[in-house]
Amino acid sequence: LRLLAARAQADVVVIFDYGHRVETSPNGWVALTPLLLPTFFVPFLDKKIESYLDTYVIDTRNGFLYAHIASDEKTPLGSTRIYHDAEPALQADWQKILGATRQRLAAITSQGPAGAAPPGRPAGE
Repeated sequence: LRLLAARAQADVVVIFDYGHRVETSPNGWVALTPLLLPTFFVPFLDKKIESYLDTYVIDTRNGFLYAHIASDEKTPLGSTRIYHDAEPALQADWQKILGATRQRLAAITSQGPAGAAPPGRPAGE
């Protein structure tokens, strides 16, 4: 990616890596699951969502890693039933992680004097 960005004459390349994991574990109400009807109404599962976003800012000319921003969010959903949807919680976590990463990335890119050339490149280019 760095070499392709250098061919496109970009100064830096920003790489994002996002992932999530939904963990499900049974709680005490799992004893009622052999009965078919309570399976649909009794909250016998404990769910927890873990999301992460790793951001890398890399100089295309020399491969220097300017910044690595790691953001993560852990959300316990509590006890849920078998048909609970984790998508709204994933979207909320994504917005939190993206907002935190955006703020930290803006702080990193605004460092240094205005109009200064990036390291490794003369000011006239």
